[in-house]
Amino acid sequence: GIPKISSHSPGYVYLMRCEGFHGILSFLRGRYKIGLSFKSEQRLKQLNRQQAPAPILKVAEMFVRDMKATEDLLHERFA
Repeated sequence: GIPKISSHSPGYVYLMRCEGFHGILSFLRGRYKIGLSFKSEQRLKQLNRQQAPAPILKVAEMFVRDMKATEDLLHERFA
């Protein structure tokens, strides 16, 4: 049968940054997104189609054995 794919499967964990101005204190704090995806380039394109008018750039990505566990750890560390 077809193997079950879940968010705990191997894949990419990424850090993306939204460029541009968002709010009165935007110069003090950038907008970042930690996320997971099997195809990070497609996810970046999807986010840029949804997020206007400021572009989103990929800062870093890493291939990991368990996307969800790694993403959860990073969210906890950088909350």
